[in-house]
Amino acid sequence: MIKNYFKFLKENLIIEQYSDKDQNKLFYISEEFKRALFEIEQSTIRSILIDLKFGTLRKNIVDDPIDYLDCDAEGNVSFLKSKYFVSDINGFKNPRRMKMKITKILPLIYNEEYLKSNIKQSDIEQFINSWNAHFKGMSSIEIQELRGDDILRAYNYTGELSKNFGSSCANFGQESNDFGEFEEPLIESYDIYTKNPENMGVVVAIKDNIIMGRRLFHQGIQLENDNDYIEGNFYTIWNNYYGIGSADSIYDRMIKKYLEKKYDARPKYGIHGGNPRSGRFLIHLETRFVEYCAFDGMHVCFEKNLITDKIKRDGTQHLWVGTYGARCPKRLVEERLNGIKR
Repeated sequence: MIKNYFKFLKENLIIEQYSDKDQNKLFYISEEFKRALFEIEQSTIRSILIDLKFGTLRKNIVDDPIDYLDCDAEGNVSFLKSKYFVSDINGFKNPRRMKMKITKILPLIYNEEYLKSNIKQSDIEQFINSWNAHFKGMSSIEIQELRGDDILRAYNYTGELSKNFGSSCANFGQESNDFGEFEEPLIESYDIYTKNPENMGVVVAIKDNIIMGRRLFHQGIQLENDNDYIEGNFYTIWNNYYGIGSADSIYDRMIKKYLEKKYDARPKYGIHGGNPRSGRFLIHLETRFVEYCAFDGMHVCFEKNLITDKIKRDGTQHLWVGTYGARCPKRLVEERLNGIKR
């Protein structure tokens, strides 16, 4: 009796439950690949590739499709074959990943019947032209890291910023550019940046020898244990984006990608996109300068030469001052000028 009951389940209910030819399959798509698809011209191939992220019918795909799709700076697509899927290894970091031109991956995902019914040669040509144009535009963008006095280039001291850079009170050349008609900054107010080359830098995106966007970054040895921040470890955090387009524009994405790859950098506390590390960034650097530029969202302790992205109400005696337009007490500035360490 029981044996017959299980036989009934197997032949009727179980098979029906796991018959998934009409079910959607979700694929793993990197953020870079997804963004590229959303930024190119609408087309049939673009649509079916976007469907992979949100679910495509299993009856339309091959029995053993590739997955974990990503793209590089040249527009090539990398992927992982199913035989190399391992549950405890990130598929995007698996060393067995393969790479090829984007249109060549279609038969590795969709079955022949579906492709013949939905894609024409003109669709392929349209998609390739749009895809290649997108990555050609990216390849013309140069990313540079600036330190020391070179940082001033990012603020138009050398006249390299785009005329369409946008409003920013930190930029030089206020009167002759559409930067917001703020008061012209003083070069010495940037000493906090230029005289801390080991701890401060700016990454810029340059196109046709014109600076299109920038992000300031801060880095150093963490001074305390605070959740995900470990004392003695080296950390890098980035500050706000300024330039053409908003945060997460093509220029900003390339800047952040550079910082992530080189320094494992993350946003500072409270910035657009949030800080994935729980805790505060706290390092030592020289803070004793007469006045500061329009320096966003950080806090300094002049007495102990500290900088942080988050003030903690923990009973410490640190006197924190917001960095935007900050002014250091004269006696402490004189200590620095006289070579007195803190």
